[in-house]
Amino acid sequence: MNIRTKILVIFLLTSIPAIGIVGVINYDNAKSKITHDVLEKLDGIASIQEKRVEESIDRNFERLDGITSRTQLRISLEQFNQNGNAEDAEKIQEIIKDAKDSIGDIDTVFIINTSGEVIFSTEESILGKTMSAEKMFVDGYTKNTLTFGTNILDNSPEICISGPLILNGNTIGVLVIKVDPRTILEISSDYTALGDTGETFLAMRDNNGDAMFITSLRFDENAIANRVILKEQIEVPITQALMKNEDTHLSTVDYRGEPVLAATRYIEITDWGLAVKIDKDEAFSTINSIRDMTLISLGVVIIATISGSVFFSKAFTKRIRKLSTAAKEIADGELTTNVTLTGNDEISQLSKDIQTMENTLRENKVKLLNETRFAAIGELASRIAHDLRNPLSVVKNSLELMEYARRDVLSEHEKRQFAMMNRAVERMERQITEVLDFVRNREIKMEEADLLDLLNLSVSSFDIPPDVKLSLPNSGVSIPVDTIQIQAVFSNLIQNALHAVGREGEISINFEKDNDSVRITIQDSGKGIPQESMEKIFEPLFTTKQTGTGLGLASCKNIIEKHGGTISVSNNPTTFTITLPFGIKISEKS
Repeated sequence: MNIRTKILVIFLLTSIPAIGIVGVINYDNAKSKITHDVLEKLDGIASIQEKRVEESIDRNFERLDGITSRTQLRISLEQFNQNGNAEDAEKIQEIIKDAKDSIGDIDTVFIINTSGEVIFSTEESILGKTMSAEKMFVDGYTKNTLTFGTNILDNSPEICISGPLILNGNTIGVLVIKVDPRTILEISSDYTALGDTGETFLAMRDNNGDAMFITSLRFDENAIANRVILKEQIEVPITQALMKNEDTHLSTVDYRGEPVLAATRYIEITDWGLAVKIDKDEAFSTINSIRDMTLISLGVVIIATISGSVFFSKAFTKRIRKLSTAAKEIADGELTTNVTLTGNDEISQLSKDIQTMENTLRENKVKLLNETRFAAIGELASRIAHDLRNPLSVVKNSLELMEYARRDVLSEHEKRQFAMMNRAVERMERQITEVLDFVRNREIKMEEADLLDLLNLSVSSFDIPPDVKLSLPNSGVSIPVDTIQIQAVFSNLIQNALHAVGREGEISINFEKDNDSVRITIQDSGKGIPQESMEKIFEPLFTTKQTGTGLGLASCKNIIEKHGGTISVSNNPTTFTITLPFGIKISEKS
């Protein structure tokens, strides 16, 4: 498999699964959020519509009570039942006519005697009709009742409110008012906040116990008393409503068999079911667009990946030595080397990457040296991570690929050259890591630790020259600290002391504690720090060494201050003094 194919496969294996996983997670999260919001909205609409229906029914019951409570009406009806007096009949007719005229949305008012015969009515066509078997009479004889029916001429809905006329504890008749059905059923025409497919509808049980619609439907205007949902179809929301299941429904279908989201209510006073629904296709239209865009993006990435891998992965063969020398010079701090090679192969591209890295290093070195405020270091470090690590990764990966591809034909000299380049890259990585470690404001994680144990761990990481005498404390001090960061402080100060004494000298470390703090001193017998450098020694990027970043002591100062302590330095002999409080209050200073 050649390099072009390898890079193509790597790009595809890294980009496609990542985009796919992110897309699936985003899709699922968005779908869950939309589902929750839509169901919550439908549930709110269902509660509002339920309240509207119940208030309308209660209002009509109040109207009925307003008529049946008229004393003159009941007295006259009782007398009429006894003697059939024309004068009483005239009074009754006048009272029910006045009731109809005073309430605008009442169509008809009539009275049924105890035998089930209509004896008074504002509509002459129903006088004398026998209604002893009708629900309005049977139920209305003992209590206020709402009855739904349809007009035999045009199949339009009719709603009758009936209730007993009682005098002296005896039922003397049943009063019926036929009201405008729109006062109760108008909710079916209210599509507010329900989009293009949402709707609200009511249904009652027919003689078979099935759900019979009593309102028109958005997709079936002739549904009233004609369209029925069998009671076995429990997946339909209106069936759930008549089963007294007041809830939201995610996996359900409507009367058309379309998948919908729905909310249901049961109206106990009339034994009606109420459902509010919206098609899933409409509810999820936004998330479906996101899904489609994700698929399109995936296709674009695949095409771009293939195109990019073909473009950037050409054959490589030569000029390794010049690149090796250039990489070593850059690692040693020589940032004026011209690395660019001619050609269109991988080596040429690698040379351009190295040149870019060198230019970026040179530019950012100048920028870092010119920074005067600590906050600017954080911003610059972010740029370094982007501008340096990416080209450096390209260099490192390219070297590994070249070395692997030519492993069978490399001479010993070329192997040494590759090793030199790898060491140079690793040295650059360490320098970049030191800068980034300084600017990352890591949160300290406190735990009880023995400072002597941390000090011994730090000392164990160094190769102490035989003629350097190192004195450590006789006993430890237990204190809450961030063990990793305090160990880093010890390591940095010990490394500076070893550099100061060289191959021969003394380093002494002591702990002194009082009631509220511990004092740590690290003293060496080196030549000391120039007096003019004492005030700048803890400033970022200041160094007296030929190599190094100038961030070690600044890091130490930052860590100690975050622990609520202090660090200082004095000469003759060179002594770094750290003070840490026992009751550490974490500093907010970064």
